Amino acid sequence: MQKNGKVIGRGAQTRLRRLGQVYGIDFAFQGMVGNTRLSHQLIRYAGMKGADVQRRVIDIIFKKHFEDTGDITSIDFLVGIGKDAGLDELEVRQYLHLGTGAKEVDDAALSARADGVAHVPTIEINGVRVEGADEPGEFYTTLVSIKEGL
Repeated sequence: MQKNGKVIGRGAQTRLRRLGQVYGIDFAFQGMVGNTRLSHQLIRYAGMKGADVQRRVIDIIFKKHFEDTGDITSIDFLVGIGKDAGLDELEVRQYLHLGTGAKEVDDAALSARADGVAHVPTIEINGVRVEGADEPGEFYTTLVSIKEGL
């Protein structure tokens, strides 16, 4: 898998593959990481149809992108995901082609950056951030620090 044109190291792939297997995820590491704006627009659209539909869309996006190496930047790929989740294919295609929801997606990204978010994922617990795909020990240390009031 590539990130910003660089291949993710074998050690990181091994760690993620092991972690994924625990949760039933079979990371392929063969797809390109691209701009996720369209997928966020699809997720936003699905949310307008209900939380259960949005959850299905998110699950299918992750499965088809990370395991089946689908192209996250392709409208056709995302329309197929919408259809698989029970959304109307034509409505999804129009929503994505027209850029509906793009401003809201962009505004949310700008707001996150302005708030100091620099990595994905970023998890904030009681004002303490753990950023990127950190080791589980980093989360444990953060939780212990919070509990102890450090």
